[in-house]
Amino acid sequence: MKAFRLIIIILLIGQSSIAQVTFKPGYYIKNDGTRTEGFIKDQDRKNNPIGFDFKASESSSTTTILIDEITEFGADEFKYIRYQGPIDQSRSFSTQQEPEWKTETVLLKVLVEGESSLYAYEKGGLRRYFFKTPYQNITQLVYKKYRFPGGQVAENNRFRSQLGSDVKCKAEGNNGFGKIQYKKSDLIKYFVGNNECRGSKFKVYSDPKDQALFNLKLTPGINFSSLDILDKSNNILTQVDNEMNFRVGLELEYIMPFNKEKWSLFIEPTFHSFNLNGSNLKVDYQSIEIPIGIRHYIYLNKDLKLFANGAIVFDYNNNKTISTETTEEPLAIENRINFGLGTGIDYKRFKTEIRYNTQRDLLANQFFWASEYTSISIILGVKILQ
Repeated sequence: MKAFRLIIIILLIGQSSIAQVTFKPGYYIKNDGTRTEGFIKDQDRKNNPIGFDFKASESSSTTTILIDEITEFGADEFKYIRYQGPIDQSRSFSTQQEPEWKTETVLLKVLVEGESSLYAYEKGGLRRYFFKTPYQNITQLVYKKYRFPGGQVAENNRFRSQLGSDVKCKAEGNNGFGKIQYKKSDLIKYFVGNNECRGSKFKVYSDPKDQALFNLKLTPGINFSSLDILDKSNNILTQVDNEMNFRVGLELEYIMPFNKEKWSLFIEPTFHSFNLNGSNLKVDYQSIEIPIGIRHYIYLNKDLKLFANGAIVFDYNNNKTISTETTEEPLAIENRINFGLGTGIDYKRFKTEIRYNTQRDLLANQFFWASEYTSISIILGVKILQ
């Protein structure tokens, strides 16, 4: 079992050494209008940046370019432009209906670029959208939740009237502005439709689908389990090492929609069985384990990626027992919590994982007994829904 633990540690350390920082071909434009081509560090930024890392060539050293040096930067998949002007700083607990403006200099993320353009700004939970047309400089679309003195929540939906007056194609007619929500998917859809109506060329830098991604996986596997039982009264230690048994689980994984889908949360209800019927030790232990954890992916290419995950594991069994040659009656196995640490490879619809499950005391409520149950799981997974 110690050798297995060492393997897990080596694999987890190895993943960090394999991970490479990716630079993509891109550009930036200086304040004097000079355009510089090179390579920009590929980062899916949840908060709008104040700068970026840049290389003149793939082999050159990295320099950091800050917001006050540029008017825009980008690559094929993303683009940011500098904006200096008012941004509403209101929070949901505000008691004012009108925006609380503050002039700032920020980099706006371009979502749709065309005759009518859409931009986004996000920082520390503050999310604002901006627009631009041939007749209107960059302007914030106003949306605000506020509270009346009695605690009732209301909404300032001025952004709908802004769309109706400033971002409207005559051929569109009544476009149902009252149904548009102040969220990325609705606004991208609207600006795409508006540019199509105008007959103008446009580019979308963000997926219009603002929704979570889920995977459902069947996860059968093999456990190699070790169990140490100490009879404190008689000072007798009974040990079983690397006993093979089977497990089968069903994993629901939620891919978080930021940082280029490198992080996910998962829950994996799993049935496992550990049974022995020896001369000096009898174990009847079947339970449902429910690991709840977080996973990090390292992409090697489009279809192949490494991952590492950690989970807290809840264990539920029903009247399962352990007996030894010195017990007068079977000892009840307790429901306990432990942790799982794993690493593996994910290829298209399939995955393999090695997971180390930390020590679990099955006899925690037995005063004269102590136990240590640990296991290494080899898991084969297949996506049945994605």
